[in-house]
Amino acid sequence: MQSDSAATSLEALWSLRSPEAALLEPEVWEAVFANLTRRDPVMISETAWTIAAPGRADSRVVDRCLDLLQKFRGNSHLEAGVALALGMQPEPVDAIMEELLFLLDSNAPRVVMASLTALGSLGPAAERRGVGPVLKTLRDGLCDHDPALVSHAVAALRLICSDPKGVVARQFPGERELKNQAFEALSLPPLDALLTRPRLPTPGSLPLPLPDWRPLVL
Repeated sequence: MQSDSAATSLEALWSLRSPEAALLEPEVWEAVFANLTRRDPVMISETAWTIAAPGRADSRVVDRCLDLLQKFRGNSHLEAGVALALGMQPEPVDAIMEELLFLLDSNAPRVVMASLTALGSLGPAAERRGVGPVLKTLRDGLCDHDPALVSHAVAALRLICSDPKGVVARQFPGERELKNQAFEALSLPPLDALLTRPRLPTPGSLPLPLPDWRPLVL
């Protein structure tokens, strides 16, 4: 992962997103974490997505990710990956929530949906501060006829809220059509895999091409 070849490093990172790599050996985890200190935003982004995949808690991830978000503000691929990585960390909840709620206001759909996924990963710990912003995002998705955004908002609401139907009813008291649409979305089966879940890449999944990159053959 510390190779001078971008393709070699990326292949190593991507191989760790497979289900078989969910439990990383300590030395492998340290090598992955070290990649967050690299200068290349593409490499940092892919590292953040890889860190999010196994759902491993490490307090160092939070501090580093918060620093990266300040340094690379506006890089949507990096922000989405970092949001997912933050969602896997149980503490400190207040600092994580503050950043995720900030990212929820992003103009980039992938960042918003990643933030929703991360809030859902925090579970009930996100309810107190997260329900209102998630409901606002749900409203935006319904008004904009954006099924992907609606699905992610509903998935987050189910995970963080003890009574999602109740809060929806209170959120849309005089808006029967929107309330019915929200109830309908809540009645649908949960998505098996949200769009922002870390996954193995495809040839077109990077934010910019790398000259020596080849698809990983498993």
